[in-house]
Amino acid sequence: MIGVKSRTRVQLTIDESERMTQQNLRDECDINKIIERYSRTGVVEHVSAREPRYIDCDALPQDLLAQTETLLAAEEWHASLPAEVRARYPTLGQALDALESGDLKLADGDRHASEADAEADGETSVDPDASGGPEPVAGGEQPSGARQADPP
Repeated sequence: MIGVKSRTRVQLTIDESERMTQQNLRDECDINKIIERYSRTGVVEHVSAREPRYIDCDALPQDLLAQTETLLAAEEWHASLPAEVRARYPTLGQALDALESGDLKLADGDRHASEADAEADGETSVDPDASGGPEPVAGGEQPSGARQADPP
């Protein structure tokens, strides 16, 4: 026939001996076993030991497009950090965690540690005017516009 391409049949073989899941944890994840254990002991064991955190999400983007734009802006912010700050916090998540914990602070145009103060304290200081926006300062002061989540 003219214009008809021959098709190659593809077959996928799955090796059941190599599983990606950890089968030794299946009883801990089975809801029936969790309920049975609770009925027997009266203790819920599968809850997280971490304390819950409550934050005000009204200021967060409410649609997928806005959330994607926010994520892209955050990735661009991380990519624009000085090399020594990126070396200390190589991923966006690590940099955001450091901001939240206070290890990394944003410096605005009016309030940022001078390079001499930062070097003396072992901190990293960045001139925000050079990049057009707030930049992080490791161990510096909290910026005037920063807001922490309020507890309930």
